[in-house]
Amino acid sequence: MTNNVYNFKKWVNDAFLSVVKQALKTCEKHGLEDGHHFYITFYTKHPKVLLDQSLKSKYPEFMTIVLENLFEGLVVDKNGFLVVLQFNSQEQRIYIPFNSIFRFSNPKIDLALILEYEDEVSCINKKPKKDKKPKKDNIISFPSLAKKD
Repeated sequence: MTNNVYNFKKWVNDAFLSVVKQALKTCEKHGLEDGHHFYITFYTKHPKVLLDQSLKSKYPEFMTIVLENLFEGLVVDKNGFLVVLQFNSQEQRIYIPFNSIFRFSNPKIDLALILEYEDEVSCINKKPKKDKKPKKDNIISFPSLAKKD
């Protein structure tokens, strides 16, 4: 038998992706509470990423966003999610396909997931090394939008 029917790597990746999707769907429906926040690192070169050209120029390979309090319009579909974030006091709509995400974490519960795709070479010219951590300038953090009384 030449085909390996036990594709554990794919099964684990599918399970991780299911966690990411469920976390974002729950956030879409209920928002974030109790200190939960998500770090999402994705390939900006993915052909279906919707990102302002100035941001693509600044982050030509990958980018990490932090969904904490300052985000609006989160909409999750079967292929990815749309969110409105602020960059330099300007609102930007970003669409991130699920198959462009390669890191997802929630520091509140010490969760970190690394996702891998068999087809990423076909849509990404250069993949960051696995041991390479995002530089601080590749991480975007957003302060609270909560209204102060």
